[in-house]
Amino acid sequence: MMFVVYGVIIFLASGIGAFLGGGSGVIIKPLLTLLVDDTTEVINFISSVSVFAMSCSSTVKHLRAKTKVDFKTVLLISAGSILGGFAGKHIFDLFNRLLSDNLAMAYQAVLLACLLAVALWYVNKGKKSFHLKNPIAILLGGAVLGILSSFLGIGGGPINIMFFLLFFSMSMKEATVYSVAVIFFSQLSKLVTYVATATVPKFDYRILLVAAPAAVIAGIIGAALNKKANNKIVTRVFSAVLGVFICLNIYNAITGFMAG
Repeated sequence: MMFVVYGVIIFLASGIGAFLGGGSGVIIKPLLTLLVDDTTEVINFISSVSVFAMSCSSTVKHLRAKTKVDFKTVLLISAGSILGGFAGKHIFDLFNRLLSDNLAMAYQAVLLACLLAVALWYVNKGKKSFHLKNPIAILLGGAVLGILSSFLGIGGGPINIMFFLLFFSMSMKEATVYSVAVIFFSQLSKLVTYVATATVPKFDYRILLVAAPAAVIAGIIGAALNKKANNKIVTRVFSAVLGVFICLNIYNAITGFMAG
């Protein structure tokens, strides 16, 4: 039964994440926290593997479809996100040592709910935008994205999308493509850190035999649907998904604080 729960959640989340460029981790993390009896460390790791698998298949799909991308911008932000990913992983390890598992989950849920609320507001109401061209500023922006996504155990998609809309004046569809590309590099750095520091948590590794294929297949489907959809549809679905998961993270935070 546990394998079915993981498979269904990861398949649906990865499809939605690839379609929205939102990073399936923002969906996987709160749902697994709610529905399975695993630690924060295990959920973070499985989420990272799934998000990475989704971003691989989705990025390949976009490349084959010859989606236009400014590779210089992607590489600069990705380089920053890789550095930030290493830092975020170390911050998470420290955070997890200082607090109980329930409190760690609760504080992560609060931060994620706040960030999702800001992203939801900006996508629908934010008018002001810029166009960053300074390589150092772009690199630093990527580092901040990497820290947040790695610490929270998500791909960082909604935060990435807000970043691209605000600082690069992109359309919603453009931002989703760039977001998935950056997610690929940030999650790669996080997984490398897990292996290099021997901090891969103990769990039933057969879950990955379900999680990875589900994420890859869903990533291909989601990217194909994104290619066909218009900006209005992507924005509406993005807003609806964020609204649901803001509420879910608030619920997870309350239950986490109550459990102490």
